[in-house]
Amino acid sequence: NNGTASLHAAPSLPHSVDNMQQNTQCLPMQSTTYVTQENRVSSPPPPSDHVIWSLFNFMYCNFFCLGLVAFCFSIKSRDRKVAMDLEGAQHYGATACCLNIVILCLAILTVVITIISVVIYKTLLRTVQYSNITRGFNFYL
Repeated sequence: NNGTASLHAAPSLPHSVDNMQQNTQCLPMQSTTYVTQENRVSSPPPPSDHVIWSLFNFMYCNFFCLGLVAFCFSIKSRDRKVAMDLEGAQHYGATACCLNIVILCLAILTVVITIISVVIYKTLLRTVQYSNITRGFNFYL
């Protein structure tokens, strides 16, 4: 009380930790398992809108503006899907898919025709050059 701090001993507990561990009994634990079932009706997956395919065709294979039309139908399909009109979304998605298939066929046909045209041109060019060399003319087309 005169400005010096006095230390007090901690009060002793009636039972030490070792005595408490020896006195405890191990009781078996019981577990309860609850099983619940939900009756969920499996809904069909939402119709595909083919937006990525339509965007690719619009950017790279836009024959006769079919890529733009397919992209518009894809966006309409996505809008119908968001509005929960799955029948309308399926209709617009199917139209976009058909347009994308037509665009893909046109693109493949264009590539094949281009390759065939280049091969025919090179073959004709060599034939003309060979015939000109054998006649004594040495000029190139």
